[in-house]
Amino acid sequence: MGKQNIPLDGHEADEIPEGLFTSDNFQALLECQINSGEEVLRRRFEAAAVNTLFCSKTQQKQMLEIGESCIWEETLREVRESHFFSIVTDDVVDIAGEEHLPVLVRFVDEAHNLREEFVGFLPYEADAEILAVKFHTTITEKWGLNVEYCPSSLTAVLHSLNEVMENIEVYHEFSFEEATNLATKLGIQMKLPGKFHRAQHSNLESQLTSESYYKETLSVPTVEHIIQELKDIFLEQHLKALKCLSLVPSVMEQLKFNTSEEHHADMYRSDLPNPDTLSAEL
Repeated sequence: MGKQNIPLDGHEADEIPEGLFTSDNFQALLECQINSGEEVLRRRFEAAAVNTLFCSKTQQKQMLEIGESCIWEETLREVRESHFFSIVTDDVVDIAGEEHLPVLVRFVDEAHNLREEFVGFLPYEADAEILAVKFHTTITEKWGLNVEYCPSSLTAVLHSLNEVMENIEVYHEFSFEEATNLATKLGIQMKLPGKFHRAQHSNLESQLTSESYYKETLSVPTVEHIIQELKDIFLEQHLKALKCLSLVPSVMEQLKFNTSEEHHADMYRSDLPNPDTLSAEL
């Protein structure tokens, strides 16, 4: 039921026309089992009083929590056993008035099927640094996953950020307009900081505006900083690791393997049981 996105309970009371009874999902499943020939369950129902409460809302909630926990643990177990995985996020969603980030894992299971499974919601933070720390803590401590086995789709992050930088005028215009609208709603006047505002008045040729000021002092430096940080922390090692995919047998067959690609395995040479025989094995 959890994997099919079916809640235990059925319609809300205000969704059902007056005078019409509609079984909730749990009761409908029991009736389906009885109709399918489940004799023990049928006798239990026939022998019980008409007004017997078999499963209260509280019990249904407990069963839902247990079911959720089982599915969640089983999914994470499969991810751990597959070793390598990727983290995928979706658009921010509103849950009870708070923004959350849906998190999924993509991995290859023991049957060699590529899977993408939902594993939870992460409370959303506008501050990227705080969000990153919470993300890492949740993945490692709560979910028990080893981020060393999580190859990053960094080349694609970087591609998007480079696109933003190349079109910074357009992206900044959108973000500045959004900030201006928000400031207007809050009764805040959008203007230059005091020293720049005074300098502009003293210089008749100055064309500095609030929009251009914040583009040069905020938007451009921020994007440049993020791009450089990602390059410094991840890029070189991850590209080397990704090139090792060319040594996977099925990939070697598709790409018509060239022996010159053997050097891609050098970064893992110390992990190989018999590194000297790698060339012959390939």
